[in-house]
Amino acid sequence: MRSTALLMSRELETNVTTVLSAKERKDPNSRLEVLQSDFVATGLLESRLSVPDAASHISVEADLSSRSVTVSMTVDAPRDKKRAPATVTWLLRQLAKTENDNIMIVAKWPSRTQDTCKDLATIREDVSALVADRKNQLPRAFEIRVVSDLGGKFTQRRNFVPELVSCVTRFYEAVGQHVVPWQAPPPKPRKPVQVEEFEKDQIIESCDG
Repeated sequence: MRSTALLMSRELETNVTTVLSAKERKDPNSRLEVLQSDFVATGLLESRLSVPDAASHISVEADLSSRSVTVSMTVDAPRDKKRAPATVTWLLRQLAKTENDNIMIVAKWPSRTQDTCKDLATIREDVSALVADRKNQLPRAFEIRVVSDLGGKFTQRRNFVPELVSCVTRFYEAVGQHVVPWQAPPPKPRKPVQVEEFEKDQIIESCDG
């Protein structure tokens, strides 16, 4: 992750860093112990990168059992849409320049509603494919992920680091640089205010005072 952060910092000309908690920054050895413990228990190694002004942190997960690396980021769904397909279309517009149709999109729904997941190529053909039967609900967030099968390279120290770096940088090129967080539009008046009438009312109030 340190190698990835350094490479991306150089390529993007900004300071890309590994996301650490206050405790981990104060005591790096404790982080190493937790990572080792989790890896032994689950076969997973997880970390996150922070790219300034990116829509979210970039999460990276190495899975020993499947010998794969998953790179992902999660963004809030827009809250100004009335129908779920419209929120999906909002995301598709941001990925219009992305050529990797193997990207997976996960829609995260409110409460305990199960997530839905489809590949980008399928969603481009039919926006409703990701929504399924939840057209009366609105997703709360979208996770965009790419899973790369490293096969034998996963266990080769010489190849693993370059492959992981490549997975992250390709993901950023395809997704990270294009996705922006949803932002609520500024409030609008219910009806236009006539400046002349407003000034007239202000004069009357001033005279009455």
